[in-house]
Amino acid sequence: MSLNLINGIFYYEHELKGIDNETLISEIVRARSDVELIHSGSGNTYIGNQSRPQHTDVDVTHTFYEDVPMPADIENQFKTAAAIAIEGLFGENSFEMNEVWGHYIPPLGQTMVHDHGVGREVRISGVYYPHVPKNAGNLFFICEINGSRCFYELKIQPNYLYLFSSSLLHYTPRNGSGVDRVSVSANWEATPEFTKKINNDMTFENVYWYFKGRSINVV
Repeated sequence: MSLNLINGIFYYEHELKGIDNETLISEIVRARSDVELIHSGSGNTYIGNQSRPQHTDVDVTHTFYEDVPMPADIENQFKTAAAIAIEGLFGENSFEMNEVWGHYIPPLGQTMVHDHGVGREVRISGVYYPHVPKNAGNLFFICEINGSRCFYELKIQPNYLYLFSSSLLHYTPRNGSGVDRVSVSANWEATPEFTKKINNDMTFENVYWYFKGRSINVV
């Protein structure tokens, strides 16, 4: 695991353990293809993605279109593994996961440019890749340096979670692999205790600032 520079702001990468990637991939693909599976209410173990509408009700140009709920057991595997990365980086009782969802991109599909929130709350986002099919496309970050737009290509690896600022624009290019590309996205909100710590960190000593960038307006 390591912190990696993006022209003054950082992302973080961490290999996750204990996730059944084959089941994760197959269940997200199955859920995407079977709308009735999610809406039936009978034996429904899909608990994630509750903040997002079904893709059939979303404009195809919106990033919500790629979002898919996850089975409870797989979601819990991810939460447990990701918590180790979060706590190892920020400490215990720092962030709580408040959203998690599967991300499904079919062959020739792509993810539009988007962020995960630009408010003043203390927030971190991330994406996990259970597989990396050849030519499926990397993750691209977009930021501004001295008024010029900068594109940073992150060469993704399987089994890795990538954490970054929720306000950082990003996208994935067209999936040229010929197979479905699956990932898991999530957002973490700071606990009241950690938010207070950040608000009082006027010398920018917390690792959180590697993601957010320093500012006279603390959050």
